[in-house]
Amino acid sequence: MIAPPKVLFIGLDAADPALLAQGCDAGWLPVLQSMRRNGAWAQVKVPRGFGDGGIWPCLFTGVNPGRHGRYFYHQLKLGTYESEDFVQDTDYGHKPFWEYLSQAGRRVAVIDIVKGPHSKDINGIQISDWMVHGQERPTRSSPAQLVSEIISHYGADPFNGTTDLFKQRTAEEYKTFRDAMIDRVHAKTSLCEHYLKQESWDLFMMSFGDAHDIGHQCWHLHDPSHALYDPRWVERFGDPVKDVYMALDSAIGRLLKYTGPQTTTVVFSGPGMDPAYSGNYLFDQILRRIDGRPDRDRNLIPHAIVSRLRPAALQKFGERINHAKHLYSMSRRKCYAVLHNESAGGIRINVAGREPAGRVKPGAEYEAVCDSLTRDLLDLVNADTGKPVIKEVVRIADECHGKRLETLPDLFAVWSRDAPIKAVTSPKIGIVRGTRESGARTGDHNSDCMLYAQGPRVTRRGPINPIKVEDIAPTIASLLEIALPDCEGVPIRFDKEN
Repeated sequence: MIAPPKVLFIGLDAADPALLAQGCDAGWLPVLQSMRRNGAWAQVKVPRGFGDGGIWPCLFTGVNPGRHGRYFYHQLKLGTYESEDFVQDTDYGHKPFWEYLSQAGRRVAVIDIVKGPHSKDINGIQISDWMVHGQERPTRSSPAQLVSEIISHYGADPFNGTTDLFKQRTAEEYKTFRDAMIDRVHAKTSLCEHYLKQESWDLFMMSFGDAHDIGHQCWHLHDPSHALYDPRWVERFGDPVKDVYMALDSAIGRLLKYTGPQTTTVVFSGPGMDPAYSGNYLFDQILRRIDGRPDRDRNLIPHAIVSRLRPAALQKFGERINHAKHLYSMSRRKCYAVLHNESAGGIRINVAGREPAGRVKPGAEYEAVCDSLTRDLLDLVNADTGKPVIKEVVRIADECHGKRLETLPDLFAVWSRDAPIKAVTSPKIGIVRGTRESGARTGDHNSDCMLYAQGPRVTRRGPINPIKVEDIAPTIASLLEIALPDCEGVPIRFDKEN
């Protein structure tokens, strides 16, 4: 009797593909190098301008952001000029593929999948928001009692859901942080080993968030070209990013020991990392200048006064007044910045009939505004280097489609990462300078992603043609002999040219 097919999926959230390739070639990532030698690997194309908040939902739904509706943890509230946390499991416009597999009778284990919703009545187990980058919701599990068992045996997240600080760490604090990251890798690997021993799962799917956190916090201790590179720290303690990547490689090896001859292993990495050079902190002021508006909202009560108001109810009243004035100011503009990943500034056009006080008519006027904005943004240069500061302007409607397209920004302005961005200039706007809020992040995302696969249905060896991130969900379903309904990706064929 032929054993049924199995799939082990391992996500390396925000692990940089170029650094992984370097580690494979140099021999310090031997497990991943073995996967490259014994299987196939491919560049993964993703929607331009999107960060991990949009890319991972594409991976587990098999549809583009215009259909699943997600691009960031904080998104526009339709019908308003305000944003809100995107944290509800019901906020997605499309189901994750593991629900289809579960409904088809496959036994599934889903552990800490990035940005993934927590599913009801899963045929197996699910653990959500345990040890992840940027915990958005409390840790949950199915069955519900698993949460207490997990924390009792393997511990809670030592960072309480976030590794961000609003100050630079000391040398010893960076060392402690690196060591805690490695310990967190070991803890999650041990948990996964526990469940892999318990049952022969049809799909065992998990992700590590540690490359994400170490990349954000310690990229300046890895990349010698970084403006904040500290060679003395590296000489004393080593490369913390490399150390965590090596721990992840070892973890993959530990999990592979539980795979049988019927198991196909899929490893996804990305989106990758670059120096965290971003102009998002200047972006709304740039858009104000382009739009011919004042640099700041007028007639606001100064923060220094609001913060001293007593009692607290009076202070809250002052904050509400300022908030209302800010929203009114936004309603008078043709466009404004919306929160997004630091790799790209998000732009919303104030469209009549879509926004509460829209000023730009749909159709020809909308197109003219987008074209004009694109030209103005591409004219911007880094005031310190004289080089273009915007790599490209992405029209979201050209990248995405679907009933949730209106929940997305209209444009993304992707920043050039050649140098720190302290001031930008163009003939139209003059010079815009600002003070960036202090913080510890020194690395941020690029759009590079990679997929590795090995197993009985992977007869190709070496690199194959690039794939789309939406192809991954139907590929895993196909490996388990399920045709995934209502998705845009297509199964990858690892037995011939794709």
